Amino acid sequence: MSDFFSLRRLVLLLHSDLVLKMRSITIFSITIFSVLFLYDILFAGSRYVVGFHDVLYSIFLFVGGFFVSSHVFFDLHDKTQGITFLTLPASHFEKLFSRWLIVALGYALGISFLFFFLFAITNVAKALFFPSIWSGALLYVNWHAMLISLKYYLLLQPIFLLGAIYFKQAALAKTVLCCCVFMLALIFVKFFFTFLFFTPDNISNSIMVWQEHSFFIINSFLMLLAPICLFATYLRLRESEI
Repeated sequence: MSDFFSLRRLVLLLHSDLVLKMRSITIFSITIFSVLFLYDILFAGSRYVVGFHDVLYSIFLFVGGFFVSSHVFFDLHDKTQGITFLTLPASHFEKLFSRWLIVALGYALGISFLFFFLFAITNVAKALFFPSIWSGALLYVNWHAMLISLKYYLLLQPIFLLGAIYFKQAALAKTVLCCCVFMLALIFVKFFFTFLFFTPDNISNSIMVWQEHSFFIINSFLMLLAPICLFATYLRLRESEI
């Protein structure tokens, strides 16, 4: 059995984490479902319901996901629980990978399934109790928007995973603050080089060039940043001591 990775150890870690957090997961899921279900029923027939689902999905995915990610290593920062976590019979890679699977893939797929299940339930309820206004909203699920949200969540989530292992308290707020400072620094650097290499008459051309290639630049940057953050998280976890 490899000391670096074992599927059996990974499965045991996932099972242990899910069992310990099952109560919180259940309460969180029921709360989200109840709020969305009541909203759908109360505003049945409104033309804003379907479009607002996309907004709610993004809010719960990003805000909820980043909040969960920022607290995923809370036991590591606790003196008592930290000893238990660090002495688990698993490699550092397996410990990180199990937590990433839960808060990244697990959370994203769970929220997606919850919203899809909500669409199905509310459609049945509308068909039974509001047949005159039911329009088969399940057909209006914006799969393209959901997939885009999932992509950016998986790219941004490692940043908050890194913040969770570096900051012992207020990890979410500190990570968001660091991101804001970093973005401001990038904006400053962009304007600095724009005014350095472009004359006032050509500044508008540089802005147009940026707008044309901004999508590619941002996506490439995030795709490069995500694995770097995961690797930095792994190194930090290796440095942790009892």
